[in-house]
Amino acid sequence: MKPNYKAKVKRTREQIAQEREDLVLKTVGEIDAIVAEYHAKLPRKQAESIGAAYARYSSRFQESIADQIRVIFEAAIKAGIFIPSEKIFYDLAVSGKKERRPGFNQLKEAIENKEFEVLLVFTTSRLYRKNYKSMQFVEEEVVERGLRAIFVKSRLDTADGDNWRTMLQMYSFLDETYAGMHSAHIQAAHETLFL
Repeated sequence: MKPNYKAKVKRTREQIAQEREDLVLKTVGEIDAIVAEYHAKLPRKQAESIGAAYARYSSRFQESIADQIRVIFEAAIKAGIFIPSEKIFYDLAVSGKKERRPGFNQLKEAIENKEFEVLLVFTTSRLYRKNYKSMQFVEEEVVERGLRAIFVKSRLDTADGDNWRTMLQMYSFLDETYAGMHSAHIQAAHETLFL
């Protein structure tokens, strides 16, 4: 008899809430450890500018916030950018399709208040799933406000003249295409891992 991989395990609301709380606490602990490590390497008084970090993942079977934040901090130190712990914004298991995301909304508020000079993001796909939304956000919300954006893994920096627009368009288009092509395969792999 073949196993039924589509059978779902029923969880109560309390179990789901507890899992969510455990994940949040784990993520906060991991981020606190990263912040302590990297602030020891680059204290605020030695930095050239103040930055903010944004990280996101979309599936409840992923837990990559700490990994993204570590890579962002490595790039920030190389660039002389200090990221205060209160300027780390993230969303756990929230789709990039959604406009309203708690961490992203906090980031937008910090942008409006010009609370930092440089936004560091792991890749272009972390902002939005759609190419045009990423372009609009970076152009209107970041660059037009006199801020700089760095997409660490994409090696894209808005301080690199006008070339960044072409690169952002290309990378965000590829991210959108990749997500569309592989979402079913990724979902199937996650279901298998879960089982």
